[in-house]
Amino acid sequence: RSQTFGDVTTAGGVATLTTAAFESGEAPASGHSALLWPELEAALGTAFDADTFEGSALQSSFMAAAGTKVTLQWSLVTEAFDPAFADRLYAVVDGQAQALAQATGTQQQGQASFTFATGGTHTLAFAVLDVNDTTGLSSVSLSGLAVTPERKSTRLNSSHIPLSRMPAS
Repeated sequence: RSQTFGDVTTAGGVATLTTAAFESGEAPASGHSALLWPELEAALGTAFDADTFEGSALQSSFMAAAGTKVTLQWSLVTEAFDPAFADRLYAVVDGQAQALAQATGTQQQGQASFTFATGGTHTLAFAVLDVNDTTGLSSVSLSGLAVTPERKSTRLNSSHIPLSRMPAS
């Protein structure tokens, strides 16, 4: 089961999350404004750093066997970068938030990889949040989703969390 919160669009195997909000004079591509941090925390069942204000997220819940590994590529970019307002990309794995990247003056790219030690139902989410304000626009692109091992005993495969088929919020 997949859900989106705030400004999230998907197309061609790429999911894009932004901090765009109509209330900040921005134009969210999805037609949905970024959510304030308490709404995102409640939706994702986690807590973000105290300096976060608003953002968007993409979340998927699925069954996976012990040892299942999920890998994807990410890209983070911020318009009009100011070090006092360095927005962040988070991964939330089974309710535990961890910062993957913080905005700099240039586009950042990386790979995220998560291995589930136990079998069962798991939740994986990605969120981008404004830091110290609600202005300025940051954007995260997620692509290249891979799930291993893809065996019959593993009920999760890349078709269970397809970035191109995530529902609009």
